[in-house]
Amino acid sequence: MEKEARYKSPDERGTLRQAKAKPVFDELEGWLKLQLPKISGKTKLAEAIRYALGRMPKARPYLENGQLRAT
Repeated sequence: MEKEARYKSPDERGTLRQAKAKPVFDELEGWLKLQLPKISGKTKLAEAIRYALGRMPKARPYLENGQLRAT
């Protein structure tokens, strides 16, 4: 998606991210939230899921701001 957005204006990049990347973020976040209660909270997998869920709010501005670059 970022290859497609590379030479677009920030507004166009933001619109493209909202259309293509946001549904992926939303689906992943929902899936992670569903999986967490199914596994032992002491496992490395649970730790990784909690970490990913904790990072989601910090990643969301990428979806809304076309001026931010993906790294």
